[in-house]
Amino acid sequence: MNSIQSMITYFRLPVHVNQRSISNHALLSLVNTNNEMPGKLDLPIQPWPKLGEDLTFWPWFVMIIHVELCFVSLKSHNNGAYNYRLEYFKRKIIPKLHLNIRRGGESLTEFDEIVHLIQIELLLKPDRSITDMLFRLKVMHGCNVRREMVRQIMRTLDPVGVFQRKGNKLKRRQYFSKGPNWIWHIADQYDKLSPYGIFISGCIDGFSRYVLWCKAGISNKNPAKIAGYFLSTVEHVKGYPHIIRGDAGTENMTVATMQNFLREDDEDSFSKKAFIFGKSTHNQRIERWWGTLRVKCTDRWIHHFKELERDGHFTIGDIVHTTLIQYCYMDIIRRELDDVTYAWNCHRIRSQKHGDIVPGIPDLLYNVPEMLGNPDCRNYIHAMDTNSDGFHFLRSQCCFGNDLDEDTKSTLDAICDKYHVKSVFEAKSLYILLKNALEARLYH
Repeated sequence: MNSIQSMITYFRLPVHVNQRSISNHALLSLVNTNNEMPGKLDLPIQPWPKLGEDLTFWPWFVMIIHVELCFVSLKSHNNGAYNYRLEYFKRKIIPKLHLNIRRGGESLTEFDEIVHLIQIELLLKPDRSITDMLFRLKVMHGCNVRREMVRQIMRTLDPVGVFQRKGNKLKRRQYFSKGPNWIWHIADQYDKLSPYGIFISGCIDGFSRYVLWCKAGISNKNPAKIAGYFLSTVEHVKGYPHIIRGDAGTENMTVATMQNFLREDDEDSFSKKAFIFGKSTHNQRIERWWGTLRVKCTDRWIHHFKELERDGHFTIGDIVHTTLIQYCYMDIIRRELDDVTYAWNCHRIRSQKHGDIVPGIPDLLYNVPEMLGNPDCRNYIHAMDTNSDGFHFLRSQCCFGNDLDEDTKSTLDAICDKYHVKSVFEAKSLYILLKNALEARLYH
């Protein structure tokens, strides 16, 4: 089998021909015929072209010639007829197809010319790899050169680049945060459950990865509700952060205004840019937390709601179905989010050989940064008097609570007698019960 594979790769096809697919078809033909010359190749070829036609436009013909050349090469050693056939291919067919036979052994291109071409390619693109350089020399410049020669020249001309590419690793930028409360990362929306009426908002400390809040509600589009999450956290930790990073959306505008208002009297370099807007893909810490949340919590709920939809119990866009999902599932999802958040804040983040991760328990890293023994690592929180007039003014701009209105809740409570679900199965049963009851009232 190895000798057959070596014969298949003996002939080099032009650039516009897919050599790999041709070699695979040729190998398959050889294996199916047990290394024997087939009487006829069962391939969907077009009628054979005339000798004067341009054979480069006959891809199946090129493949047949490639397969036949392999057989002819195998048979030509002890058979005069096959030897004549091989010479015919070399003189007539191969030149018309613009093919050439690989010459094993030493490179045919002059060494000085290869060095000159490699220098030119390195000037155009300094980070070019050995494989890329070999491809450029063969295809773009038509050189007949061995890989080992290219490797030795590259090691001489570009030793630093070869060493950096040896590990085959990307050099990534390092995340920077001086300490707890230096920067908070806010994400106003986690939309994986939004088709079902469950909207999740979260915030995480950039240094310690301590999750400050992860809340579910009926909406995350109202800036006043996102500001309510923020101000509740400020009241809990007795202060506000040095910087906040958030998405460039209208949902964060109230939080941005509050942060700039709280920091307007400070004189440090970040006082005038205390809230940083940017793309969600650049908001690294909270986006990484969403991935953890998907694994630990929301993936199961996504599959559960999709099952409801598949069974015909839920229709995306139906306001009645969405309201019932919010009524039946909101409390149990909130409890699960609290459990996942607590488990994350108490787990230990292991040390890593590479990267910018500070090892430790997020809860301890956030509340007791002194245990790291670094004098520059301190708590950068700005103290806030929660009894001041300024704080009460900020509270008046917020909307606390993110639930259904009282009229809707009282109507649904009357149907199910204020039944409180304790598991996903009870929530599903309650949802189907309320759905059938409301549809019976609406359509009968």
